[in-house]
Amino acid sequence: MKLSKPIMAHGQELTEITLKSPTGQQIRAARALPYWMAGDNAMAINTEAASRLLVACAAIPQSSVDQLAAVDRNQLYWEVAGFFLGQESEEEVQLPFDLKEPGGKFTREVKALPYWVSPDGSMTINTDAASKYLLHCSGKDQESLDELSAREINSLYWAIAGFFLGGTSETQAS
Repeated sequence: MKLSKPIMAHGQELTEITLKSPTGQQIRAARALPYWMAGDNAMAINTEAASRLLVACAAIPQSSVDQLAAVDRNQLYWEVAGFFLGQESEEEVQLPFDLKEPGGKFTREVKALPYWVSPDGSMTINTDAASKYLLHCSGKDQESLDELSAREINSLYWAIAGFFLGGTSETQAS
C-alpha cells in the first residue's frame, strides 16, 4: 500500500508498506483478534490487537506504526482484519477438522474463556486462551495449527467460542 505520507522504520524512509499474512504464533502473541463483533454483526477495529498484528505483518516497529497518518493506519488496520475475514456467510465457512467440546476441568485449567466482551457488548477472541482450547479440542499439535491460514484460525477460534456461547456441543467439519 502506498502511504499518504512517509514514515521512518529501521532508519529508512518508507513510502509504501506490504503486509504478509500473520502466522499462528503472531496471532497468539496479539492476544486478541484485530476486530470486535457486535450482536448485529457490525464490526469495529480492535486497535490494540490490530497494531500488534500490523507490527508483525509489516515487519516494522510500533514507533513506525505510530507515525502513520490516520488514513493510512485505518486502511492498514482493515487490511490486517481482512486476513481473518472472508466473503462467505457463517453457514458457508467450513472448518478444516472436527472439534470436541472442552470439559469443565480443562476450562478451569485454562483460567479464561476464549473470548472477551466489552462494556458495549461487542466481542473479540482472547487468542491466548482460544489457542489453548484449540490445541485441546482439536487434538492437533501446535506446529500443525501454526500452518493454518489466519482465516482458518479465525473460524476455529469462533467455533471454540461457540461452545460457550450456545453453539453445538460437537462442531463437525464438512
